[in-house]
Amino acid sequence: MVGVASSKGVVLYAPLDGFVSFFNSPYSPHIGFAAVDVYTGSRRFGSEAPSPVRGRVRRVFAFEPPSSTWFDAPKVEQLLLVECADNKEVWAKILHIQPYVKEGDKVDVGSPLGHYIRDGYFHPWTDPHMHVELRSCSDPLRARGGYPLKPLHTNQLRIDGALDGKRGYNGIVDKLGERYALVKLQAPFAYLEPFFGLAAQVGCGIGLVDGGVPHYQWAGVLGVESGNISADVKILGASIGTVQCLSRGAALLTCEAADVFVEGLRCVGLSCYLSLKREKYVKVILPTSASLKIGQRVNLELRRGEEQLTTRLNEAFQGLVEHDIYSRSLLRDRREKIAQSLRSLQE
Repeated sequence: MVGVASSKGVVLYAPLDGFVSFFNSPYSPHIGFAAVDVYTGSRRFGSEAPSPVRGRVRRVFAFEPPSSTWFDAPKVEQLLLVECADNKEVWAKILHIQPYVKEGDKVDVGSPLGHYIRDGYFHPWTDPHMHVELRSCSDPLRARGGYPLKPLHTNQLRIDGALDGKRGYNGIVDKLGERYALVKLQAPFAYLEPFFGLAAQVGCGIGLVDGGVPHYQWAGVLGVESGNISADVKILGASIGTVQCLSRGAALLTCEAADVFVEGLRCVGLSCYLSLKREKYVKVILPTSASLKIGQRVNLELRRGEEQLTTRLNEAFQGLVEHDIYSRSLLRDRREKIAQSLRSLQE
């Protein structure tokens, strides 16, 4: 386990064979820089979920998650509240696992809490993960109100690959999931220990991109301490959006319309994460018509979008909007509202 974020004297940990995300989500705690998703390296539902904190389980709270009819989602989910040993006024709020532990149990960093489940908050391309927030013990349950998180990393950023501005990159399809392909890509990545991710250019600066581009309409670039608000952000040689604020060592941006092509097939978007084991992967969100194969050599190109973003959103969430209110809300252009939230974080 390795420390990935902290707040109020409490450190959150993640498994070294996994990956994490602060910004690859449409939900408000992430937009508020107050949540981190901790993913299992196996990418398998049912895998054991290790505790991100040391402390005592104070509550196992049953609630009804959003319903979904495109897979067998649980009707009732258990939310865990763990009193943190390093600051007992802070509780960790943990979602998306089926717990083994019960109220009163002591847990250590890395000890099993339960196993990862798939619930109605997830989209078809969402991998198994736990959602973690640090909360006041007097206000642990609301959707908003988590303490701001500070990513934990060194200040020495290293680039793996040339930022040459070319538009197409070669790769190999390593894994296929529901509506996504995991592509091992020969493209520029960046390392900011312990995080490794696709390199992004923010004005004259460089960092690691984390986010769903463009389908979640916003993203973040870790490792950017200074720069200009409204700076252009580029990945893979193409512009993806505009910086709205600089906060806690990250540039937070709203996305412009962008088109992802794999072997000429226009895809939904890119899902970018922070790997903890230097994997040069990008996750390509696929249209329902895709027919890629594992081991297939592909060329990936990112271009400025030629159509309105809302057109892409309708394609991204095709077939989902009938089933849950969250996907329906994501069809709207939310960028101005997101920008207002991001600007409130400016330091």
